[in-house]
Amino acid sequence: MYDLTTFLTLKNRIDWQKNGKKNGPIKLGLIFTGEYPGLNEHLVEEEIIKYFDINNLEEIITVGKREKTFKYANRFAKKFNISITAKRLEHYLWEDIDNDIKRNTLGIIGSCDSVIIFHGDSSKNVVAWFALSSARRIIALRGECVFVSSIPKPTFSGLEKEIFDVLQIQNDDFRMDSFLMEERFFELMSEKRSKFVKYVQIGENMSFKQILFKLSEICMERKDCDFDDGFDHVSRIIMNFLLYLICKDIEDENGFLKTEYVDSYIKSEINPNYYDRISCKAEDVCFVMIYHDWYEFEYLLDVVNYFEDKEDEESCAALCFGKWLTLLQAKGYETEKIIKKYKIIE
Repeated sequence: MYDLTTFLTLKNRIDWQKNGKKNGPIKLGLIFTGEYPGLNEHLVEEEIIKYFDINNLEEIITVGKREKTFKYANRFAKKFNISITAKRLEHYLWEDIDNDIKRNTLGIIGSCDSVIIFHGDSSKNVVAWFALSSARRIIALRGECVFVSSIPKPTFSGLEKEIFDVLQIQNDDFRMDSFLMEERFFELMSEKRSKFVKYVQIGENMSFKQILFKLSEICMERKDCDFDDGFDHVSRIIMNFLLYLICKDIEDENGFLKTEYVDSYIKSEINPNYYDRISCKAEDVCFVMIYHDWYEFEYLLDVVNYFEDKEDEESCAALCFGKWLTLLQAKGYETEKIIKKYKIIE
C-alpha cells in the first residue's frame, strides 16, 4: 500500500510540473473517518463552502452507499446538482494499521483533485492520520487538503510536552505544511508518539559515538551499495547533522557537504566497515521524503518498527534521539544550545 501511495505521489508531481495546479471544475473527495458530533448535510455543506466555490465543483467522490455518512454527501450533491461517485469499500489487511481503514482512502484520494477529511472519533485516529498523510502527499500540489477535526488536543507532560512544544514552533525557514504535519502526527499517533519518546530517552544515555555507529550500520542495512533506499536516506540525514555538531569541517565554504571527508571520518573514527553508496539510483520513497520532508518523521518510525522486530533497541534509540536533535535544529535552536543541552555531545 505504501508503494501505491508513493506511485501516486510521484505521478501527480510529474503532472503538476507539466501542467501546474488545476484550474476549472474540480473533483472533491469527502472522507469520514468515523463518528462526528453533529454531522449532517448542513455541516458538510458549511465546510465545503468555507474552502471551495460550489460553482467550481464537478463531482463529489466519497465512501460506499452502505456507509451512513454517504447520505450526507449525497444530499449535498443533489441540492447543488453535482454528480456523486461512491467508491466501494475495501479491506486492507495490514499488521501495523487496524482493519477499520476500509474506507478506501486511496481510492478516493487517487480520483479527486482536492479532499476534505472529517475526523471526530478519537478511536479512529490511525485512520485519520493515514487519510491525512496520504492526501498531503498525493494531492497537495494540485489541490487542497482540508482536515476538519473535532478531536481535542491531547494533554502532554514531561518529554512528550517538550517535544510537542518544539514541533509547534514556526520557523521562517521551515515549510508551513512540515510543522503542521509533524504536529498532527504527534497528536494522532499515540503509539508512535510513545515509542519515539521512549527511544529518545534511551538515546540520551548512549554514548554519542555509539549513536553514530548505529546510524552508520542502518545506512548499510539493505546491503545494496549501488542503490539508495529509505533506510539510508533517513539515517544519513541524521548522521550528517550529528557529525556537523562535532566536526564543522564536513562542509565547504559554500555550505555543501564534503562527502569524501565525511566517509573518511566515519571509517577512521566511527565504523571501519562503513561504505558510501556511490549511485544515482534511489528508491522512490526517497524522492517523496525530499518533496515532503515532514514524511521523514512518519517513515522513520516505520524503520524503528523494523529494528524492534530485530530486537535492536540501540538502532531504534539512535534514530529517535538523532531525529529529536535534528528537529531542535530545524526549529531554530542554535547548535551551541543543542550541544550544551546534551553534554554527551561534548
